Amino acid sequence: MATIFGISRTQAYFKPVQRMKIIHFCHGNFKNLIYSKEMIGSALAISDDLSPIVLKALIGTYSLINLPRDAEIPEWAKRNNPEGLLSFTQSYYGFSIICPDAWVPNDIVAERVAEWRVFRVDQPRGWAMYGLYSRLTQPLADDAISIYIVGSYDADHILLRQPDFARAKQILSRFCEIV
Repeated sequence: MATIFGISRTQAYFKPVQRMKIIHFCHGNFKNLIYSKEMIGSALAISDDLSPIVLKALIGTYSLINLPRDAEIPEWAKRNNPEGLLSFTQSYYGFSIICPDAWVPNDIVAERVAEWRVFRVDQPRGWAMYGLYSRLTQPLADDAISIYIVGSYDADHILLRQPDFARAKQILSRFCEIV
């Protein structure tokens, strides 16, 4: 018997097995469901008991800038963006900035990938909101849409390349409320 964790409202595809035990965490309770191969048909299981995810499409396009890891925050990035996204991430590998495209000077000497669109998870997430990333990313991956995720203490953002945004919005609207 195969055991699968974190099945969500999105479609989850399984390898054909004779019996499947699905352990699903929802609203503080584990639900154990056993499906036979006949019950799941083509090995497709959908759970409809999770509340929809609310996404807000942020206005404008954003840049992802990669600087050396010891770089300082540039003066042009020291602004406030209360309705949008501004992220500084420093790690062993480098220093990244995500900000509106319009903020980035034309003469910047750094690796830059422009024209990202952003969805913000626009609801209190609480620390018991299991499987959020998989619920959002798996349907996009199934359609070969690449994403970049940035999280903070109380918000998550999904960045998508501009050419993929309309298609991603259509896919996510099947199980998310987009505002």
